[in-house]
Amino acid sequence: MSTQAFRDFGPVPWWCWGGRMEYPEMLRQLEKMKEIGIDEFFIYPGFGLEYPNYLEESWFEYVGWTIKQAKRLKMHVWIYDELNWPSSSAMGYLPKYYPQYRCKMLARSTTKLGPGHQYNFGISYKPLCAFIRKSSRAGWERVELVNNEYVNTTSQVIDLLVFDVRIHNYPSMSTNSVLNTWNQRGVCDFMNPDAVKAYIQCVHQKYYDHFKAECGKTLRGFFYDEPYVAGQSPCGEYLPWTDGIEEMFRKRYGYDLLDHLPELLENVPGSEKFRSDYWTWVVERGSQAYSKTIADWCAAHHLESTGHCVYEELIDQNERLFCCGEPHAVIKYNQIPGMDMLMDPSPFHWATDVIFIGSHAGRTSDCLFTAKQACSTARYAGAKRVMCEACGILAPNVRIGREKYPLSWMAACGVSMMNENSLPYSFHGFGKRGNNKMFSQPWMKDYGIFADTVRELSRFATGLLRTEVCVLCPESTVRAGTFVTQDRRPLPDVNIHPATVGTMENLMRCHIDFEAMFEDVLVDSPVKKGVLRAPNSAFKVMVIPHAPILRPEVAKKVREFIDGGGKVFFVERCTERYPDGTRCDFTDVPLLDPTDVGDAVRKVVSLPYEITTDGEVFSALRDCDGVPTLLLSNQGLGATDLEVKLHLKGPVAAKIVGEDAEWQYDGRRIHLAHEQVILLRIGKRVARKTPTLEWGELPAGKMQSCGPWEYSLDKPNNALMGFQLGLCPDERARDDISKVSLWIPVTVEGIHDMDFAPEEYPYYWLKGKFIIEDPSVISELSLVAEQDEVEALYVNGKRIAKGVEYPLWTQECRKFDIERAVKMGENELVILCKTTIWASPKYHPMIFMLNNIDTYVLHGNFAVKGGEEIPRLKKLPERLAMGDWTKQGFPYYSGDVIYHCFIRGGKPRIVEVDPGEAAVEFWLNGTKLAAKLWKPYRCDLAPAWKTENEFEIRLMGTVGNLFAKGFGARKPTTRAFGLMAPIEIR
Repeated sequence: MSTQAFRDFGPVPWWCWGGRMEYPEMLRQLEKMKEIGIDEFFIYPGFGLEYPNYLEESWFEYVGWTIKQAKRLKMHVWIYDELNWPSSSAMGYLPKYYPQYRCKMLARSTTKLGPGHQYNFGISYKPLCAFIRKSSRAGWERVELVNNEYVNTTSQVIDLLVFDVRIHNYPSMSTNSVLNTWNQRGVCDFMNPDAVKAYIQCVHQKYYDHFKAECGKTLRGFFYDEPYVAGQSPCGEYLPWTDGIEEMFRKRYGYDLLDHLPELLENVPGSEKFRSDYWTWVVERGSQAYSKTIADWCAAHHLESTGHCVYEELIDQNERLFCCGEPHAVIKYNQIPGMDMLMDPSPFHWATDVIFIGSHAGRTSDCLFTAKQACSTARYAGAKRVMCEACGILAPNVRIGREKYPLSWMAACGVSMMNENSLPYSFHGFGKRGNNKMFSQPWMKDYGIFADTVRELSRFATGLLRTEVCVLCPESTVRAGTFVTQDRRPLPDVNIHPATVGTMENLMRCHIDFEAMFEDVLVDSPVKKGVLRAPNSAFKVMVIPHAPILRPEVAKKVREFIDGGGKVFFVERCTERYPDGTRCDFTDVPLLDPTDVGDAVRKVVSLPYEITTDGEVFSALRDCDGVPTLLLSNQGLGATDLEVKLHLKGPVAAKIVGEDAEWQYDGRRIHLAHEQVILLRIGKRVARKTPTLEWGELPAGKMQSCGPWEYSLDKPNNALMGFQLGLCPDERARDDISKVSLWIPVTVEGIHDMDFAPEEYPYYWLKGKFIIEDPSVISELSLVAEQDEVEALYVNGKRIAKGVEYPLWTQECRKFDIERAVKMGENELVILCKTTIWASPKYHPMIFMLNNIDTYVLHGNFAVKGGEEIPRLKKLPERLAMGDWTKQGFPYYSGDVIYHCFIRGGKPRIVEVDPGEAAVEFWLNGTKLAAKLWKPYRCDLAPAWKTENEFEIRLMGTVGNLFAKGFGARKPTTRAFGLMAPIEIR
């Protein structure tokens, strides 16, 4: 079989390995990936993996088989370096075989001690150091504990603060939920380069030893995920520590850090200097010990390192500092710097699904900071690509077209490797927790359109951003001013979030391209004739948001830039002092409000383009293959118009992202549909003068109405139901349902009130009811469930034969024929279920609650109302009205709905539909004319038009309607599917 050559820049999903892997199904999925435009992927071992055994020889046998098949198919393979996440322990092998490299944590305890009272330290084997404070206004005084005891010899109540170092011995999400787990605990000390080298021996080196010949060829590199470089613990509960820190700190800074530890917890005179030194040491040590060690190893073995940090945003600047130090410092060593954007947000709007960032007013642009942080790091490091772990926990019923919305603005920022994760091998069990990609999705057959769009956006993103403006990230202020507070909120004096994010948002809204600037890059960049010559950059303007504290070397470079002719603006707060309290004077520098930054920048720098619009448009001008190219992405909630004034000479070719044809742009008003993206290539001539069909508003003209519409389904309908759950503590209750002594209600969403383990209740019963209201429902009625859930099935007391394979949502589904056991009216369904092993404490993943049952679906030719505990199965409607089909008897439908009608005469050309959240295929006279995954949903009918025409609009829904649970235990938003308005052809 001939295979298409490797295609770069496409989506690079996690291929999540779960359940029991089988070579035939793996081969089917690999070939399907290639067919739909996925040419590279990460092997990701995830929750619920049964076989092969992670990091054992069987694992490498399966990986080797996969690499061999990928090579044949001309695909690339990447390796995710951990089980689940975060990267921390090599599934426990690191702490097991290298206990000396377990992470250490600095803990503290505070107590009040009355006069003459004695304190006994028994938390750890010995304290590190101790301090007393004789009054709330007094400072901390270091004292010694004698035999781990301290006696208050004063006549007053004192505070006693004791620090000790503890070994991290807690479980991680990366050490459980697979069959070869052993309840392991502990994580790696990522501030110790020797520990990181041991981690490499546990993971990376094993892959290299097995597949050396393919490294740098079929096997491309490694992905790390959210390492806690400064220690994996809740913010402020523990602080970063590593062996040898005292000596290394003293050697660098000339004083004993133990004398100053209370200053990490309180803002006292002189504390800024110590905090600046401590956090700077932690940031530099952690990033060099961890990511640099891994990147250097990868480079030496012809591989590449990518990945991203945890807490990349500025929402909680304490958490960000404690957990990863400074993301830029970590990812700058990667051959492919990375970031995380799990949802579908825009810098203009909140995400449509569950929100991790941008969840409060004024914080929507946090995601812009995250993207700029990674993309600017790549620019200065000379990296050719930027990776984003994107859209990974969208609900199962989110359309694939929605993902173009965040991917387009991220590509404008410079993201060029979309880890559009994830694609589960199995959608069984844990597989369906918050994921909208699976091979059973109806729209997956047209995924290639999306893959080609990702390629187009990613190619654009590799071009260098044309800008002379940078925004400094004032890490000096963060490090010096941040201390552990009970609510984890930084003091207003050192909270850089509002000004930094506000500045970036204002530049974005003013359509002024900019890069983030980092203190280490700034210090190392020369200033020549008023230009800051950062790597691959020439900046004439620097904006510094809220930076009352700058380290001396940073402040010196800012002054050098000003004196050399560069333009600097401070925002909200100018620099006043160094960390040691020494004053510095920048009163000669303009001080702005974040909302005034764009106007100020316009006055001092020549911009290559200007945009006038009332809409919300993300723009970026990049040099793409020597051609200046302007991306315009509509990030608003509807269509928008804009005027573009280009200050670069030459003809302009226009192209809509995701469509084929280019045309010569005439400079007129641009109309962008909702979520539409256009590229303007400056200096490029093309022969075509006429815009593509998708350009602009639907043209006026004679209209021909379509209808009446008939409909058909490409698969039977589905219904969910509520149950009662009965626990079986022993064989008596398992064998005789009447022995069950407790019944627990289960909602239609599958939620109940009790977590239980197979060690407690190895089996449980489910009983529920449904009503058949029409005889037509009985024919071919079945129940679909996952194969390892059903031990026995009864309908109206009749035992149902073993089901047959039926991959409704995953290959582990089985269909049970219940047609001969049902009757008109009320029916009772009883299921004996085996409690999943994943509910056992040994295997249970920490992030997921298990107070739920898996999915059981009535499947057949009926209509049903959503949300009914006892569903009423009705006759299928003869016709569907315009509007949402989920409200017309199909709330849980998981296939295509085909609307069809006959049209005669005329010479129509254009049809446009509104399908709600569905994807669309247009068919005319048996010919598929087009598939559309996003607006505008238009099609040219002329190529297949005849005198008599059979016209079909095929709407592709989602398997996700069957799963009322998203990531964690959230309930996904209900979405509308269907022809939402009458159809007219022009």
